[in-house]
Amino acid sequence: MKSLIIASCIFLVFSSCMSKSTAVVAGQGIIEKIETSSTSTTSTSTTSTSTTSTSTTSTTICVAGKRLALWLDEDNDKVEDTKQGTFISYSGDLSAAKNYNYFSASAHPEIGPEPSGFKSTVYFYEGSDGLTMFFFHNVDNGGSAENKVHWSIEVEGNNLKDTVLVSDDPKHNREGFEKDRTELKLIETVDDKNIYDADFLYFKNTDGGVIGPLEGENFKIYVKNLGAGDIEDSKFYSLDGNDLNLASKNGKVNSFIIKYESFEDCK
Repeated sequence: MKSLIIASCIFLVFSSCMSKSTAVVAGQGIIEKIETSSTSTTSTSTTSTSTTSTSTTSTTICVAGKRLALWLDEDNDKVEDTKQGTFISYSGDLSAAKNYNYFSASAHPEIGPEPSGFKSTVYFYEGSDGLTMFFFHNVDNGGSAENKVHWSIEVEGNNLKDTVLVSDDPKHNREGFEKDRTELKLIETVDDKNIYDADFLYFKNTDGGVIGPLEGENFKIYVKNLGAGDIEDSKFYSLDGNDLNLASKNGKVNSFIIKYESFEDCK
């Protein structure tokens, strides 16, 4: 009888243990399913978040100063044909000569856009000499192996205050060409107008110069393109990033006209 009771107890204990073991296994299965479901939900949520678009707001910063207008003169008749826009001069404490930073027979401007190969670059700079016009073609130790650019520049309405502040090159000596040839020079004064000859020949370096100072609101500058050679791009740069193209839609480098337009005080 005792043996039967003991046997019954052992059977009950064994059944109870098996029941707990089954419950634990079943419990682990439930946890695994919940975790899988939770992970899937998180993944779905993450995907949803990553596809959410965000909007950005751009802010335009006003730069106080003179607004000068650039026009293309497509017929070389000194008449404004196509207005490219307005621009703002760069500024600093340096003189025009120090800012042009002429060495190695090339421009290395401290303030303003960098020179680039096969490119004509123009911008205004206001420093210790007053407001001036900078221009240069090509880049030092690169770009065109040999090229010639020829401009005629007229400045009127400036009370004859302007002159050549920098000539790049001041004395160009090359076999077969005029000795000590100044590539940018004042050649004539007619009434209230100064006329400059900008006749450049360069070999893997820059040529250009600076004319100024430009005073008041009545001056007008005519730049007539007489030949650009292998120039592929030409830009007029503005401090506010509103860079203007000096070429027409067919890519041809155009003559252009610059004149005062307005003053922006940013109030």
